[in-house]
Amino acid sequence: MASTKPTSLSVLIKPWSLAQIAAILLAVIYLLQLPSPLRLNTDSIILLGIGNSVAEGHGFLYHGMQTHFPPGYPALVAMLNLLGIASSASLILLNCAFLGIALASCYLIYLHTLNLNPASALGLCCMVMLSYVLIKHVTIPISDVVFMGLLMLAILLTARASKDPEKTSWPWFALAVATTLEAISVRTAGVALIPALAWGLCVPWLSSFKVLWVKKPVRVWGWVAALLSMALFCGLLLSQTLYFSEMMGIFFQDSVVVRLLKNLVAHIFELGEVGLNLPWEKAHFLPKAGYALAGLFVLVLLGRGLWLRRQDFSTVEVTLLSYCGMIFLWPYFDARFWLPILPLILGFAAVPFFNGTRGRGRQVAGMILCTWFAVTGLFALAYTTSLSWSGRKFADLYGNGTLNPSYRAVLLKETYGMTNEEVMSLIRQYDSRWEKIPSPH
Repeated sequence: MASTKPTSLSVLIKPWSLAQIAAILLAVIYLLQLPSPLRLNTDSIILLGIGNSVAEGHGFLYHGMQTHFPPGYPALVAMLNLLGIASSASLILLNCAFLGIALASCYLIYLHTLNLNPASALGLCCMVMLSYVLIKHVTIPISDVVFMGLLMLAILLTARASKDPEKTSWPWFALAVATTLEAISVRTAGVALIPALAWGLCVPWLSSFKVLWVKKPVRVWGWVAALLSMALFCGLLLSQTLYFSEMMGIFFQDSVVVRLLKNLVAHIFELGEVGLNLPWEKAHFLPKAGYALAGLFVLVLLGRGLWLRRQDFSTVEVTLLSYCGMIFLWPYFDARFWLPILPLILGFAAVPFFNGTRGRGRQVAGMILCTWFAVTGLFALAYTTSLSWSGRKFADLYGNGTLNPSYRAVLLKETYGMTNEEVMSLIRQYDSRWEKIPSPH
């Protein structure tokens, strides 16, 4: 009688099925964050305040004054308020909805632009969901995740509009422009999409430029004028924003060279946090030099990925480069600034492992990197889930200490330290359960 060999689990379960199971489990864990108490930070306090002002009919103002924040996210907050469903849970659900849009868009980008197979594309989407930067900010009522969803959708639509190198698909292009405007209304950084739109317009006639120049020079000059007008309009629009004036004030505190070097070092450090999937503030056991080296490694992988795809250069690569260029000029520092293009960072950093020369060492290195990223991501998910379900203990666990007195005053009915009336008012407004539940004392 012939003996049968035991079948391994990896043979029984195909990679596509494993990726599906992982994606479903991660989606469930994200939805488990809905009971979280309202998580505030400096930006969220202002954004919720503006949203309240809009809902009350006072316009996009914070304490009666204009701010540098675009109107998109406060308008969504105001809409939830006017519908009577504004709460910590609905704000987290709003972020999850736009995260779903971002993941669906980047899945299609991985399939049709990076030419990955479905299992690899879905696996990369799971890696995006395991990033601590995303895990941290999906529960905070700020514009980052909403902007990420709109940005990735605009990238997808722009790529679809310019898919045919001979002509632009105008219906898709119109949708891409509309989504780009929505993205800019949420975060000014959405202007990084404009070079991709211009590229999508130019590519169809670049191949036949000589013929057009001879036969229809007026059309060529018309396109050039239209592109220059678009660039001038964007420049004028940016110059009128408070963001621009504030940034210029910071930028010219030092000489241009010194400021650029400071920006470069700080943003490479942030890329190291993204790549290691560990915030430095939570991992002081790792030296800062290690984060800087990790950031440089991420840049090397991105450069290699772009180089391998040089023959298929598209609007996706243009957006990645324009956004990275903008961030390196940005004189503010936070790893969350990389969140909107996190799917592209992971996707292009993975290209050398999928499209490069195959070898045992490359496979082992890829497995080690993925395992580290997944394990650290699972720890981040476990931590944020414990916060979401911590009940009144949340007052002692969340924040860096400045908000704790205000949280304790509302959640525990204890007054100590310096409380913030605005913070307490927002907690009561968007997380009213603590007023209904009797005090533990």
